Amino acid sequence: MEWLKKHWFLLTATLATAWWFFTGDTPLDILNGLINRGRRLSMSSLDDSGTVVEDVDDLVANASAILGRPVSKDAYTLARVSASEHANAGQREKAAIQRVMMNDAQAHGWSIWYVVTVGKGLGHQSGRRCASASDPYEDDLLIAEANLDGSIADETSGATRFVHKTGFASITKYQALCDRWYAESKIVPVQLDGIPNFRIFLPESAVSNG
Repeated sequence: MEWLKKHWFLLTATLATAWWFFTGDTPLDILNGLINRGRRLSMSSLDDSGTVVEDVDDLVANASAILGRPVSKDAYTLARVSASEHANAGQREKAAIQRVMMNDAQAHGWSIWYVVTVGKGLGHQSGRRCASASDPYEDDLLIAEANLDGSIADETSGATRFVHKTGFASITKYQALCDRWYAESKIVPVQLDGIPNFRIFLPESAVSNG
C-alpha cells in the first residue's frame, strides 16, 4: 500500500499507456467518449455464457422511453454493436463498424438482428459475427439511425468484415485470421484513412484495381 501511495502517478501513467497501446484510444478519445456519448439507453445483464438476459423488445422499449420517441430494433441492435466493439471510437469508426454489419446482412439476405446475433441473442462475440454485449448510448443510436436512413455514406466500399488489430492477443493470430479470410473469400485488410487499428476487408481485385 505504501508503494502505491508513492508511485501512484507512475502506475496511472503505465496503465494509461497500456490502454492506449491495446485499444488505440488516446486520453482525448476517452475524455470525448465520456462527454459526448449522451445518455445510456438501456441496462442489460449477461448470463454465464455472455448472452444478454433481457428480451431485446424490452430493451428497445427502454431506449424509446428514455429518448421520448420510437426507436427501431435495427437501430438499437446496430447501436449495441458499436458500443460493444469500440465504445470510445469517433463517429466515422462507429459508422463503419455498423455499416459492415449492414452490408453483411444485405449480402446474405439476412436481417440485421440475425447477422449480429447469429441466432444466439445479443452478447459477447464468441460464436457471433460481432460483439453486442454492451448497452448503447445516444451517440451510438444516432449514428445507427443515420446509417439506416442513408444520411451517412458507406465509407467501407461494401465491406462485410472488419477487425480491430488490437483485439488480438498476438500479431500471429491477426495474421492467421487474414490468411483464413483470404483463403475463403480472397479478401484483404484495408485501413480507412485516419482510423488506426481498425481494418475493413475488401476483395483483393478491388484493392488492386483501386
